[in-house]
Amino acid sequence: MTDYSIAILTSCTGTKQYKPPNELTQQDFAQLSPSAFEAREHELSDYSLPAYQMYTGNQHARLMAGIEEVRANGASVDIHIISAGYGLLDGDQEIVPYECTFSRMRACEIVDWSSRLKIPESARQLFQKTDYDMVLVLLGDDYLRSLQLNDDVVFGSPTLFLCASKSERFIQGKGDYHIHKLSPADAKRFHCGLVGLKGELARRLLVALSDLDTIPERVFEDLLDFLDDPELESEYKIAAPMLAVPSVDYALNSNNIPQATAHGVKYFIPDWDDSVDPDYDFINEEHSAGRGNWANQVYAHQIYDLPNYDGLLISRAVVEKSATKRATLYLHKVHAFMRVPSEFPIMGDCGAFSYIGQDEPPYTTDEMLDYYEELGFNFGVSIDHLWFGAETPKDQKARYDLTIANAENFLREHQKRGLTWTPIGAIQGWDVQSYTHAARQLSDMGYTYIGLGGLVRTRTKQILDIIESIRHEIPSEIRIHVFGVARPDAIHSYQRLNVTSADSASALRKAWTDVTKGYYTPETTYSALRIPYVEPHIRRVEQHGESIDANYLRQLEHKALKAMRDLDADCLDVDTALEALMAYEQAIRPDGRDMTERYRRTLEDKPWRQCDCSICRGSRVEVAIFRGNNRNRRRGFHNTYIFYRILQKILRGEEVSKEWVGAAAQQLRLPLANF
Repeated sequence: MTDYSIAILTSCTGTKQYKPPNELTQQDFAQLSPSAFEAREHELSDYSLPAYQMYTGNQHARLMAGIEEVRANGASVDIHIISAGYGLLDGDQEIVPYECTFSRMRACEIVDWSSRLKIPESARQLFQKTDYDMVLVLLGDDYLRSLQLNDDVVFGSPTLFLCASKSERFIQGKGDYHIHKLSPADAKRFHCGLVGLKGELARRLLVALSDLDTIPERVFEDLLDFLDDPELESEYKIAAPMLAVPSVDYALNSNNIPQATAHGVKYFIPDWDDSVDPDYDFINEEHSAGRGNWANQVYAHQIYDLPNYDGLLISRAVVEKSATKRATLYLHKVHAFMRVPSEFPIMGDCGAFSYIGQDEPPYTTDEMLDYYEELGFNFGVSIDHLWFGAETPKDQKARYDLTIANAENFLREHQKRGLTWTPIGAIQGWDVQSYTHAARQLSDMGYTYIGLGGLVRTRTKQILDIIESIRHEIPSEIRIHVFGVARPDAIHSYQRLNVTSADSASALRKAWTDVTKGYYTPETTYSALRIPYVEPHIRRVEQHGESIDANYLRQLEHKALKAMRDLDADCLDVDTALEALMAYEQAIRPDGRDMTERYRRTLEDKPWRQCDCSICRGSRVEVAIFRGNNRNRRRGFHNTYIFYRILQKILRGEEVSKEWVGAAAQQLRLPLANF
């Protein structure tokens, strides 16, 4: 048993256990009288938690795992949290949800606001205490700045700062303090994204200390080598993941799941390995952990307070493309792999487009049943085979019949095994009659959920005709899923036709597939600003034996990127920024489409400034730049954020821009005949 005492100073996180619409804001902290503020807190009393339980960010979650370990072995650990709303908190202090962070303040605002919250004064009182064996400080730039440390600060106990190299300038004082500067290379070394690195190192340290009687001096002198010691790692298992699956920002939990919409039509998004590095360095074009992989990147639902979709669709064909992904998925199961709780709906299918050129699907019914069961899917789709992949009418009809036969076998075996997840019977067709005939057969088999496939290339009007015909032929309680089609101009009619769910990745993928409409807003779309990496272009030209002024192109690339950032900072006018952008574009794409006016519109309107989503607030102009995965997928996540809110407005009967539904959609909003 250990008997030493530790104090930890960490920061609040943007992600919290609860995110009510009436959460406290900086204005509440700044303007309300004590009695009025108390009344606002009372409004939120159902969401009240001790501060150490309120925060769910990656650093905090990893830190708390270590604290629990060392406390279990007798150590005394006091946790203190710098909150940009409440000031310096004791970990046990009850707080309610709020939205306020230093990361969105300018340097002078941080100093003024932290002084108002008495953070420097409270921090000095903590640091001057002499009864701790170690004080561990885990703060980023903005939160270190809020301490306002200077030479008058006295560190009474051995104090250890974990911070980025550039943060050292914020740390001053007298006494026993040590600084360990962290880098992206350290994130790679400890298999952790940079956003959670301080928390991960603290967790490893606390786990290691939990079996020691004293804190070794080596901890203060060379902490990283101490934690990277293979013998120590083996003895104390400090490298074991914090959770069953490594969480890189936060793992979605039950409190972060949106309630099923009362307006119907759930939106599922297909997974295509869509993740980003949460700490990607846009200026230096560096990944925080060397190279991105599943363990150090985040999904969209880890970035936003709530997911921008009601469920996920995972195709087996996508899983099978990567041996590493397949092995990891089977190890952790599908919900842990996607970092969502078991109640978050995940649907699985085969991915019929991947084997459209084969005479037979590559899977059997037994194999798919085993796959869905072993990985823990909530919904599993029977094996379909796209009829339009066959060359002759006879072969097309054979695929159609095979899809129906597979559905029958799938349901029979599902019932025989007593499986608890929901089976979905897939159907295909080429017109209203063929789809309706297939749906009627699956209804007679006993299916309660039917999936309509092969409609991605079909016009909205024909899709609605098919669904309406099916609705007349099957009981109203049978659920319908439409694969690949969740168009805004159809969603109101889906609601009218009692469609249960639909999936689409269109909003996501348009971020990098649509040159003119790659950035969404609630009212319209904008062109993303193309500044592709110059080095691949240089290599291609040189491989063809052509001469090229590589340094000149690199200069143009640098000027274009700098111009975008200067424009965003209001240090450059639109015309000059556009000139730099077009100079680079014309140099590498001299025969390309003229985007001058489209770019001008984007630069003049600066749509990222008008967006309240987490990505646009954090990445600013970078999200509008067409350039590599970490920008393009972020823009895709943003597009999905906008798209999901447009769908919800339509389902609530609210007006949306004609850019999204168009005049033609009004003609589709017809009352459904009784059936």
